[in-house]
Amino acid sequence: MYYRVSINILPTPSKVHYIFNLRDLAKLSQGIMQASPKNMTTQDSLSVLFAHECLRVFADRLVAESDLAIFYKHLNAT
Repeated sequence: MYYRVSINILPTPSKVHYIFNLRDLAKLSQGIMQASPKNMTTQDSLSVLFAHECLRVFADRLVAESDLAIFYKHLNAT
């Protein structure tokens, strides 16, 4: 997901905060690792957690509807 976002959603002069780096990937991993193993009993629950963390790390930065549409397209493909 990090690779898809960093390649397809590029920074512009009006969107300089669209710079994604390995720190964002670390935040995604940390969020997943903080989940209790008791709650991660199925593959679906892990998928929901992954989607939630992607939304918090990547989508919360996006301001344009077109960028959000690109993000959701890639999230659904994952």
